[in-house]
Amino acid sequence: MIYSIHPDVEKFQLFSIDGKFARKALGEDTMFHFDESPISYSGVWKPMELEFYISGKQKTLPLPDISQHYGRLFLNEKAYVALKDILEPSGEFLPVFYADGTGYLFNLLALEDNALNKDLCKKNEWGEIVWIGFNEELIANPIFRIEYDNFFSVFCTEKFHSAYMDAELNGLVFTQNLAPEPV
Repeated sequence: MIYSIHPDVEKFQLFSIDGKFARKALGEDTMFHFDESPISYSGVWKPMELEFYISGKQKTLPLPDISQHYGRLFLNEKAYVALKDILEPSGEFLPVFYADGTGYLFNLLALEDNALNKDLCKKNEWGEIVWIGFNEELIANPIFRIEYDNFFSVFCTEKFHSAYMDAELNGLVFTQNLAPEPV
């Protein structure tokens, strides 16, 4: 089973990275705060502050244990401890801090373009992705991205989904609809 992972915007706050802080920490030419390309930052990373916000009409929402934005995952300490071993081979953990404590951004670097089943993929007349299909037996990573959708979406296997559920974490929505969510 392959899932597409999205932040649970109805029940939890979302995280963002201030461009000013990203440029100060990583250099003036960085687009880290909104570039979803799978680029390693561990060699130049300096811990930076994350901000959280509410995207809907709710007045208050709690912070998530884990959330997803631009192909990166925010993990609080609980999520980090629960998922570290399963995530580590697929990317890098970058330390962050926020008003309520410390955590990590997981910079997802694993790609599974070789597992893409082009016969099952479909785009509409405007070039927008309608459906993405995989040859599941070719997928090596429990969590990954693909170039086909410009690294926009985050996908996972049942292994990651089960680890998330077993740890009783919150903040993500898993769907079997593999088309990217509209922005």
